[in-house]
Amino acid sequence: MATNHTTHRKTLPRRSGAEDAVEDIYGRKSLRRLLRAWHNPAELNAHPLARSPIVAQRRQARGEDAPTALRGIVLEAIARLRPAGAPTTPPDRAWRGYIALTEHYLEGRALEDVARMLCVEAVSCRRALQQALDALGDLLRRADAPSPAGPLNTAPAPHGPFVGRQALLELADSLLTFGCRRLAFHGLPGSGKSALLAHLASAPFLRKHYPDGVLWATLGPQPDLSAILTEWGQALGVGLHDLEHSKTPHQGAQIVRQALGTRRLALALNDVWDMAHVEPLLVGNAQCVYLLSTTLPELAVNFAEARGCIAIPDLSLEDSLLLLDNLAPGLLADHYDDMRALAEACGGLPLALTLVGHYLRHESHAGQPRRVAAALKALRDAKARLALRLPLGTDRLTAGNASLSESIALSVSILPEAHRQGLLALCELPAKPAVFDEETALSVLRAVIADTPSALATLDRLVDSGLIQHDNGSYSIHAAIRDWRLVEPHAAQAHISERARRALVEHTMRVVYSPAQCPLTPAQWTAALTAAQISVDLDWPEAAAHFCQTLFDCLDRRGVRALAERLLNVAERQLHLHGPAERCQLDIQRGRVLLWHHDVAGAIAQLQQTVEYARSEAPQALPTALATLAQAHWLAGNARQTVEICDQALDLTPSPDQAALRLQILHTRTAALGQLGRHDEVESTLVQSASLAHALGQPVAEINALLNLGALLRQRNDHDEASRHLQAGLALARQIDFRDRIAYALIALGVIAVDKHDYAQAQAYYEEARAIAHDLASLHNLTLVEHALGVLNMRQKRWEQAHSHLLQALQLAEQNRLTWHKASVRVELGECCLAQGQIAEAGAIFAHGLEIAGQNYYPDLAALHRFGLARVQAYQGDWVEAGRLAQLSLSDLRTLEHYRADEVAGWLEALQHPETRQPHAVLPNSEPSTPA
Repeated sequence: MATNHTTHRKTLPRRSGAEDAVEDIYGRKSLRRLLRAWHNPAELNAHPLARSPIVAQRRQARGEDAPTALRGIVLEAIARLRPAGAPTTPPDRAWRGYIALTEHYLEGRALEDVARMLCVEAVSCRRALQQALDALGDLLRRADAPSPAGPLNTAPAPHGPFVGRQALLELADSLLTFGCRRLAFHGLPGSGKSALLAHLASAPFLRKHYPDGVLWATLGPQPDLSAILTEWGQALGVGLHDLEHSKTPHQGAQIVRQALGTRRLALALNDVWDMAHVEPLLVGNAQCVYLLSTTLPELAVNFAEARGCIAIPDLSLEDSLLLLDNLAPGLLADHYDDMRALAEACGGLPLALTLVGHYLRHESHAGQPRRVAAALKALRDAKARLALRLPLGTDRLTAGNASLSESIALSVSILPEAHRQGLLALCELPAKPAVFDEETALSVLRAVIADTPSALATLDRLVDSGLIQHDNGSYSIHAAIRDWRLVEPHAAQAHISERARRALVEHTMRVVYSPAQCPLTPAQWTAALTAAQISVDLDWPEAAAHFCQTLFDCLDRRGVRALAERLLNVAERQLHLHGPAERCQLDIQRGRVLLWHHDVAGAIAQLQQTVEYARSEAPQALPTALATLAQAHWLAGNARQTVEICDQALDLTPSPDQAALRLQILHTRTAALGQLGRHDEVESTLVQSASLAHALGQPVAEINALLNLGALLRQRNDHDEASRHLQAGLALARQIDFRDRIAYALIALGVIAVDKHDYAQAQAYYEEARAIAHDLASLHNLTLVEHALGVLNMRQKRWEQAHSHLLQALQLAEQNRLTWHKASVRVELGECCLAQGQIAEAGAIFAHGLEIAGQNYYPDLAALHRFGLARVQAYQGDWVEAGRLAQLSLSDLRTLEHYRADEVAGWLEALQHPETRQPHAVLPNSEPSTPA
């Protein structure tokens, strides 16, 4: 370090006479006198430096006398002259000045003895001593110089919208308050690390903790450390000539460290890629803090204090939309669906959202709808989004990456080739929010990496690099990382993709081997869904047949019916290769697909053939075939045949291992019995279903059975027993937080309260149910509760309020294609119009409801609408047509053994006697009809 000090005195600018008088205090002569008086307090007290501002400050701060304070300040300055590392033997040139100064003045050795110690001539020793005195004088001069006005700040000013990161700033404030001195923020490329660091650097709370300011440096993969230290040194008042003569970053760091002194500063290190680049920049004292941002989680963990390692999460969908709205004002309101889709596609990455926002603002600035529509369409393509670049002139905080693809490419480029290929293989898995487990990841990696230890090492390296994320035992890959391969394809990408996809399918076929495994864990579901899609894409019948066997029911329940149908299409191409049981299963699934498409007649024909085939060739498949055939007949309105087929199926499912299928059959049988009005059998079947569901540990099925049992008992006016079962179902639903069924149970309890004329209690039940349904966006329950509120107001003869609620229920049903509700609500809405004398409106409502019920096999609702039309005809004086329609309604209701058949019969009887004709009859006492 002494070589650096040789120029210090020469580079100082010439001063005026007044300044020369001050400068003599720090000159060689003054310092020699001070050091020779080192052990003489009186002479030290008389030295001019004892009255300098820096000594006065130390005396005030520590309560020391002048000689003690002066010695302490000089010792600290001499300590800063000490070169880095350990001295050699004999000491090299860098140590000569420091050793000569301390040995000659502080230890009292003769200069000749010091020269011999240094193995140099006396003249060389004297020269080194003079250089050390000059360097000591410069240090004391800087320490005694007045501080620059205001705190230092070399950080860039934050710019652009700052959305969704306030919680991270608050966390940083909390950590700083508790004394954390090393904070490291890590996140994906484009996650907003640099912007967060810039906002932190300008935050008022940071200035409160570190009032002397901020030194900022953006490093990048290949930083110029000397240039960074030169910038910092100039900000601290060091002469440029001194800094330029530092031969290594470590020498520059020594100069900056000396200049920084005792200041309380924050040192912000942005975009760090290598811990070796950080070491020379750790120039702060014990009162400074370091703030670091990096893409690499491993580096952040190694650098930060335990609590100071902070992962930057993706923005929420709400914050993503807010950021887009800030960048491209006005588009969100006019193009909400498109903007939401873009926000979801960006995956919460601020850089991706910013690039999209800038592009949309440019394309929409003139307000041309054609350009806006074209821009929104173009951005649906992942390659187009990744290729977007920040406009020229846009401030950037990182080292030169203007597009998201460049940022990702930089992270990938530092990986060894084997790890890059591993990343490409994992890109065949679906992106966040989907997750996958370690077993799945390793199975895919082994498609391109020979052995498990190497695959594990690759997975760990990808996690350490931040390209694969791990949380709560599961792994995930961001959509931007997955899509990046489309922009910069690898030479072997097609080969890697093919092998990885086949490996995933084979692994999933081993793991998901039985329908009983459903419901799958989120990680298993990710792998299964992806593997099933790949088997379709690759036209792989064996794999498709396997997934039909294991996943078909799960896909149905989760609403992924299109994929289930495509799997079936592929599997059926080699139907002749399957055994009888497997063939029956595929035929049954084909019948279910026909039911999905509302081809009930086709499904019945298909399933009837399957039943006959199963009787002779695959008896083990017969119960399932019968159960599915029963569902088809139920949807066709053939309630009697449904019950008969269910009874056959139940006779074939006595064993415990068939309990789940038996429960499904009981559910279908219950619905059909209810339609037939055979309420005693419905009750016993529901009790059996509830007991079986409880034994199987299926709380959802148990809840449904209890709620349906309560609804049935209410229809039979057994309100106490109905309430008991409904309350039991409600309690179980609350226990497992099944909020959809909680809302349904509250609606059913409200209906009973209406029957008891406890309208206040009914209103309370309905309001709680409506709040839950609203939170869940449960369209079924929202429609039911509005329907129920309409009936409640009808009972109280508040026709306007009733009409409003029923219209709201109908609007929900129409908007959301709830077909059954569209027919059901019209029954009460027509009644409401009749009660208000709106005969034509009632007729139109009943006619439309009859059309919907007829098209969708709702014979009970069709009969009720005919009864409504009969009353409309009676109001209009056409008693003959009224009687004909009522007779048709009664015939259907009697066939169905419907509980309202007696009501229609009584009205028809009154119609036969002119003196007792009442076209409006009595308003129905029924609650809004609910499916079993």
